Amino acid sequence: MTDSQQQRFAELVGVAACFVLKNLAWYYVSTRRAKSRVGQVQQILIYPVKSCRGFALPEAEIRDGGICWREVRDRSYLVLSSADNKFVSLKVFPTLHQVQPALDPDRLGRILLTADGHESVPVPDPVRLNRPVTFDFKGEKHSGLDCGDEVAAWLNSVCNRQDLRLVYCPSNQRSVADKMRALDKQGGMLQVYDSLHETSANRIAFADKAPILMVSDKSFEALNNRLTGKHPGVDWRNFRPNLVISGVQQDREEDNWGFVYFAGGCILAAAFPCERCIMVNLDYSAGDRAVAPSGNPVLTALAPYRSGPKFKNPLFGVDCTVEMPGRVAIGEATSDC
Repeated sequence: MTDSQQQRFAELVGVAACFVLKNLAWYYVSTRRAKSRVGQVQQILIYPVKSCRGFALPEAEIRDGGICWREVRDRSYLVLSSADNKFVSLKVFPTLHQVQPALDPDRLGRILLTADGHESVPVPDPVRLNRPVTFDFKGEKHSGLDCGDEVAAWLNSVCNRQDLRLVYCPSNQRSVADKMRALDKQGGMLQVYDSLHETSANRIAFADKAPILMVSDKSFEALNNRLTGKHPGVDWRNFRPNLVISGVQQDREEDNWGFVYFAGGCILAAAFPCERCIMVNLDYSAGDRAVAPSGNPVLTALAPYRSGPKFKNPLFGVDCTVEMPGRVAIGEATSDC
């Protein structure tokens, strides 16, 4: 056996060993920890283009990198400014909310962009276009594939700009483990995320920190009760979760979940609370427009009861890692241990 063959054999043995150890660990967790029913899946949401509108799904795959349906991955596209090669966020440019991505019914893994008052535009296969681009994403240098001039012209027409480009991430490049280690140092990890899972093999495209963001319906209800007269009310558009869980007993219950089991076999781990920014203040009651109200009504309402000593901003929802990929569906039971 040559040296290269020996190296390849060693790599295969290592991969097999990791697979066996992971499944043994999950056998231990599944058999030694008591599970308790926590609710059921109320909403499944995907946002193919970061900072643009999302849409609901009746069911979805949960892969290591997050929600996926018909080979369209969550937050696998973003909008870039060609003026400075930086990511354009809904936080600083609320007009992006006018852009509604949709699944292309005729092309597996491809999307359309739609907006009120504009004809839809199909997003071409960026891999075939093969237009590499490097850019700044939240202070980090990343690479992706430009989606072409037709889509760029459409975006600029809808948003009344001249510098916008759509960029695709062909593979999940960013390590979740790096984000987790940083939070662990500042004490931001949830205690239930035990030593078996201090790091994660998950890799993401353009999600902020983790593959899945999960929120309970009770958390929305409690926050809206505190917003009476100060804001028209919040829903999933303000916080952009992937999963909304109903049937829980009380507000903030998701903060105390550990491993969350879905009846279809998927397992998530609640890794760290989600720190929120000014984007949650946007008012979506005007329909297709996102309006930035004066002050910070939502963050102000959250601060007295959803703040943590290790975080600068209020918390809402939990970022989750994917411990066992699988399918989820509306109405599916969830349990915690």
